[in-house]
Amino acid sequence: MYNMNIRKTLTLITSLSFLCSGEAAVSIDSAPLKPRLVVMTDIGDCNVEPDDMESAVRLMSYADCFEIEAIMTTVGWNCDPYPEEWVENLNKVVDAYSKDVKNLMRRSSQVTFLPLEKESIKQEIGYWPSVEYIRSRVMLVATKPG
Repeated sequence: MYNMNIRKTLTLITSLSFLCSGEAAVSIDSAPLKPRLVVMTDIGDCNVEPDDMESAVRLMSYADCFEIEAIMTTVGWNCDPYPEEWVENLNKVVDAYSKDVKNLMRRSSQVTFLPLEKESIKQEIGYWPSVEYIRSRVMLVATKPG
């Protein structure tokens, strides 16, 4: 009975480590890859909900730690449909990132950006994505699903 429980536990640990050893795992011959992230936000006017703008700014300041798959502006708790002009608030954050990314890159040894096609495949931790890449990930989801 004892050996059977140990065997089951080791099998479970092995299975979990296999499942979790995807792209974010450290490899001997390459740098670790960024964990992928999808962000949904009801970012609005700073005078209405400043916390969403602040969260978007913080996301951009840590863009070297996460592979941003999508940033979706979507319905919040108090408005449906989402006012399409509010997506401009997210664009303001991306515009600010475009001005600051060269300074942010000083944190790493990065001096240039990968071509957009390569950025879209995988990114290593410490890599700052291009503004083109970030803009290609911004999308509007205007209404509640269903």
